[in-house]
Order: sequence, then C-alpha cells, then structure tokens
Amino acid sequence: MARLTLKWLLLFVLLDGGLAAADKEDVADLAVLAEQGNALAQHDLGLKYATGDGVKQNGAEALKWFLRSAAQGDARAQFNLGVMYDHGTGVPPNGAEAAKWYRLAAAQGHAGAQYNLGFMYANGAGVLKNGLEAIKWYRLAAAQGHVAAQSNLGLMYATGAGVPRNSTEAVKWFRQAALQGNAVAQYNLGTRYDDGDGVPKDSIEGLAWIRVAAASGSESMVLKQELMEHRMGTEASLAAQKRSEEILKEITAAKH
Repeated sequence: MARLTLKWLLLFVLLDGGLAAADKEDVADLAVLAEQGNALAQHDLGLKYATGDGVKQNGAEALKWFLRSAAQGDARAQFNLGVMYDHGTGVPPNGAEAAKWYRLAAAQGHAGAQYNLGFMYANGAGVLKNGLEAIKWYRLAAAQGHVAAQSNLGLMYATGAGVPRNSTEAVKWFRQAALQGNAVAQYNLGTRYDDGDGVPKDSIEGLAWIRVAAASGSESMVLKQELMEHRMGTEASLAAQKRSEEILKEITAAKH
C-alpha cells in the first residue's frame, strides 16, 4: 500500500529563542551589554530586532547583532543567521550562506541546525544533494530527540533515499517520532504494521496508529482510517480503537 511520501516536514525550525519579552528599558540595558561585546546579549538583541520584541522589527539590525555574536561562537546566533539566509529574512536568500552558518552551529551540537543541514543535503538546497550527509546530520539531531529528524530518518530508510532501504531502521525512527506525537510518523508506522513491513503484520496495531495520526485532522489520514475500518470490520476496528487509547497514554507518559 502507498505511504505518505510527501510528508517530509518541509518547514524549517524557526528562530532560536533568547530572553523573554522585554520593555524598552530592558532592551536598552541589553544594548549596553551587546555594545560591550557580550555574545549572549548580542544574540538576544539580534533576536529582538528579528521578531520586533520591544523594538521596531529591523532585519538589518538583527543581522548585525547575530553576526557579532556568531563571530564569538554563539551557536544560537549562527543558527539564526542560517535561518535568515535560508528564508531571505532581512537579507537576500542565499542557500550556500545558510548552509555555512548551519554547519557552524551544527558542529557545536545545535539540534535545529543539524536538522536543517540534513534537510538541505537531502534536498540539494544550497549544497549538493548527498544522502549520506543528510543521514549523518539527521542522526545527530535525532539522537537529541529532534522529532522531525527522527521522522525524516524513517522516511529515508523506508524509501532507500541516499541509503540502502532498511525497513527495520525505518520502523525504529518512525516509532521514536510517533511516541513524541508526530502525526506523520504515526501514520507511517501504522502503514508499516498494516503491511507487515519491518514488523510482523498486525493490522489492528496499524489501524490504532492510523487513528492516532488521523486525530491531527489530516484529510488523507482520516480517509485512510475510514478505508481500513471498512476493510477490517467492526470487531477489529473496536479493538484498534481500544489500542489507540493505550497508545495515547503511552505518548502522554513519554512526555513526562
């Protein structure tokens, strides 16, 4: 059966955060520290200009302060520069420049940068397409619990994109993301159980995961649930419903 091959979680991670919302006096104090060369203050001041928090939104000022902070090795500033160049926020879009800053932050262990760099390699955006590099960076982000990286790793192993197809690895990563509440991974895990691909065939378990995924409101997932229920009949569907309730409890427990 066909899977959701389009679900690559195309949205990049947003700007990495800093201080809480501030008034103008707080921003002024932050500016003093930033001018004195404090890298954390430089990052947080850049973030305020990027988001318009306590100051008028100003991409050029955000870029200036992120650059100063990044030059001192602040991984969040390096990541946020990558985001700005990636999306053309305050600067012309520049994939190569985005990849440069993501790489610097990723090398310091920034999970969002690792994910975004993996995404760029998987899709040939700003860098030459390279499945092995995509897997490398996705794995590093996934090991830190980055749910989108876990889901995308599952898809790469499921489809053999850049790596030999490995259904067992696909299931492993789908499960990790699914237990974090990722609907795409829940759906893909459900289809694995229904097909018996990478796991023993268990359509009740498959439908249970599809039900959990369909609660996200995706029309295609809801349709898949309805088609499976029609195929499997009332008794099996009720068993899947009960199992889906258990899965939701497992997901809730995993968050604590």
